[in-house]
Amino acid sequence: MIVETDDYFCHQIVEPHSRVLYNDPSWADRAYITISDANRFGMDVGVSMYPNNNAIETYAIASTPAGTQRSFRASRDLSEGRFPLSAGPSRFDIVEPLKHWKLTCAENESGISYDLDFRARALPYEIRQPEVRKANRIIHTDVYVFQPGRVDGTLTLGDQTFELDGVDAHRDRTWGLRAAGEGILPHGVLAWISADFDGYTLLAHIRDRGDDVPQVRDGAISYHDTGRVVPIVEFDHDMEFDFDTRQMIRGRFTFADAEGKKYDLESRTAFRIYLSGAGYVTEPKRRRGRQGNSFWHETWDLNDPKVVAAVEGLNDNISHFTCNGEEGLGVVETSLGEHVRYKAAPLNVV
Repeated sequence: MIVETDDYFCHQIVEPHSRVLYNDPSWADRAYITISDANRFGMDVGVSMYPNNNAIETYAIASTPAGTQRSFRASRDLSEGRFPLSAGPSRFDIVEPLKHWKLTCAENESGISYDLDFRARALPYEIRQPEVRKANRIIHTDVYVFQPGRVDGTLTLGDQTFELDGVDAHRDRTWGLRAAGEGILPHGVLAWISADFDGYTLLAHIRDRGDDVPQVRDGAISYHDTGRVVPIVEFDHDMEFDFDTRQMIRGRFTFADAEGKKYDLESRTAFRIYLSGAGYVTEPKRRRGRQGNSFWHETWDLNDPKVVAAVEGLNDNISHFTCNGEEGLGVVETSLGEHVRYKAAPLNVV
């Protein structure tokens, strides 16, 4: 099938754009933006295209320090067209590639609506994760592109409306295959950090096996005034997790960049967004890419321990940071499985 993007001069394989390299239904093209103000709210908005599932999905999940999370997921058939990037009430417009995205969401039953502009603050930074095979079959191979930015506009969560004027935001642009699933790690630990300070953003991606052996160590310092990006070359971490809830309370990280500068970073979690509300789960029927043409929404009371236990898994910890004596804001995304150093209660696999 020939689609709109086939008219652009950007083909990489001898196939139309509607066909991708791998035949797995989990192959996706995605964008994910975290918008965080540790004193008011945290929100993730995302869009994913699944060419082998003939689907496009959108979501928004948002929480506040008072302890309420609102979530929605929407999906539609790709036969309706690949552009605009939209499903249900949510739409993404690429105003200027790598620089400016428009995010809109009409009023809907979830109570989440917004009219926002994301503008990049630095150049994008690419991370390649190691390819994972099981019984010789590829189950994980993808490209991550991280980019700090700021967001302006208006956000409504239920009966609260927030005006955003340069609120810190972090864009994750990803494409590839994740047949292994998403959500809770059965073994090991994951930490994705985006910490904003005056003049720069520290971006880091850390993933270890359950025996504490590193699998992924990558990241960069992104400078806001010039857009310059300097890779991080040394990594260390010491995180504190609550045993019963499995949630990260605080973290201590040590980094060094390619120019020899050291960064002693501490994070303190203000509140959390639970990505299970966006379909980041391991249970097949609830996973992203498998929703079918529908609209789903829920509101969770995060002050109820039973609710938290049911939705705990892959979390965005909206955080306060201190780095080399300077205060900042941002997010630490975490997932904890069985790990020799970080102990926690048994997994609640969803």
